[in-house]
Amino acid sequence: MESLSSWSNPGLDTLFLALASAIEISFFCGAVVFCQTHYQKICLSLHKCVGRLSAWLRQCGSDEDTKLVTEVRRLQLRMAHTFLNVLAGIGNGITLIYQSNIWRQRQRWMPTEFILFMLPISAYATLHLFCPNQVVTRRTVNFCYGLGMTCGILALSPLGSPALASGNLSLSLAYTAFFRLPSVTLATRTSLVLFLNLLSLVLTLMRAFSEGFPRNLNAGTPLWVEGLSCVVVTLISISLQQWLRGAASQRLHNQKVKAELSAATSLLRLTCDAVIELGEDLKLTSHSSELAAVLLRDRPGASLEGVPLTDFMPPAEAARAAEILGRGEVDRTISANVFHTRLVDTYSSRFRTEVFQVRYSKIDGGVRHLIGLRDFTDQLSLAGRNATDEIPEPSSRSSRQRHPQDASESPPQLTLLELNLQDMVVNSASASLTQMVGRSLEEVFTSDGVELFRNAKRELAALEEQEALHETTLYFGSLGLRLGDSESVQISGTMEPIWSRKEGLRLVLCFQMSPASTGSAMPERTAAAAAAIPAMSAPQEPLRTPIAL
Repeated sequence: MESLSSWSNPGLDTLFLALASAIEISFFCGAVVFCQTHYQKICLSLHKCVGRLSAWLRQCGSDEDTKLVTEVRRLQLRMAHTFLNVLAGIGNGITLIYQSNIWRQRQRWMPTEFILFMLPISAYATLHLFCPNQVVTRRTVNFCYGLGMTCGILALSPLGSPALASGNLSLSLAYTAFFRLPSVTLATRTSLVLFLNLLSLVLTLMRAFSEGFPRNLNAGTPLWVEGLSCVVVTLISISLQQWLRGAASQRLHNQKVKAELSAATSLLRLTCDAVIELGEDLKLTSHSSELAAVLLRDRPGASLEGVPLTDFMPPAEAARAAEILGRGEVDRTISANVFHTRLVDTYSSRFRTEVFQVRYSKIDGGVRHLIGLRDFTDQLSLAGRNATDEIPEPSSRSSRQRHPQDASESPPQLTLLELNLQDMVVNSASASLTQMVGRSLEEVFTSDGVELFRNAKRELAALEEQEALHETTLYFGSLGLRLGDSESVQISGTMEPIWSRKEGLRLVLCFQMSPASTGSAMPERTAAAAAAIPAMSAPQEPLRTPIAL
């Protein structure tokens, strides 16, 4: 008691009592006013806390989602492995310092009995370095925590530490910082943490009373520290378990979203010509070779990354498409939409496109758009009336669109024409066009078609020099074929180049004829010139090179 009285200062004690009383009275008055003003909010908050506590207790006694529990245990095991690796280094370092003090006969800052009780913790952590997967498993992780807490309780007992009034406080704080606080990563149940820490508190309380508390106030200081440590460690354990559950739940959710996006991407790739990803600003997040091929922009070195998708649309439809793409249900992680628009290729040709949109949010809150683009100029729409908006059918029918009255007519037959590009004549033809055999191309095709074959001849000759002719298949549309002096039809199909040493370069045209009365209108999408014919890198897939007038 003499040591305590030596700390008193009558002059400062009076000042302290006055200031502390003023602060306490202010606090009391403020608390009363606050409770009266926010009475309903306080009651609601207490009701929520009780509800959450009841839900947590029910959850502890019920069977949880197996996937969630497994993920929580996986995360906690990873943390446990990290903690034990660090603990092995710290424990052996402390042991080495203590050994050095013994060898050099220096003053020791903890009793030998205390550090002997702490050696099993270091030994267990060291063993973990050699066989981590056997030492720490889902079944042994709680045993590891219990072993460490038992060693700590024995170290703080009369067997391992001096009386509470003579330095036990520093040992208790050292043990709390060394093992007690970080070891909550080992315990999978908060109830185990609470039980072992309460046991340590009870033993410390019994020891304090046996050493003269409350008469001996020095013995009470470690007791208050022990009680505070018990509360703090328990709260940290609860917070850790809640954080682990939240992290595991978020990870499972992300895996689910990733699987859904993967499935959506696979489905879009089966039905669409190109699948791309847009950022929140509707710009491509990466280059898409599929979209480049559709837009005839697949030149070496060209990249579509960072280009807005609306740049490939007519100005009249770009704003409407941006508005549709910008829509979305903000309260949903993933939403889907489909609409119709038109895209414009390198040669300013427009073609009707069906746009499938999957809008989703990333972990950081950013928005992404998974877009599938499908050219349905001469095909039926997959979405039909389910599309957000439908582009009205053009007034003039394309040669690739059949009139209702054509349904009763016989379907067009496949027709072949073999052209000799060396002499610019027709070598052979199907039975329906035998009258064209031997005629020059000027007599058989319109002037634009003849010019097209001349350009193709030069380009195909260059491909032959590169030995890439066998990798090329050409597509053409709206090619005028003369059936007589005044009668002609528009044909579209494929051209297969053939080369032989005897006859040189030839082209085999494969098409279906349509009557001139239904084929007079030009198709909505015109095609590129023959100069845009590149060679394919994969022979098994024919090159998609549209050629039209």
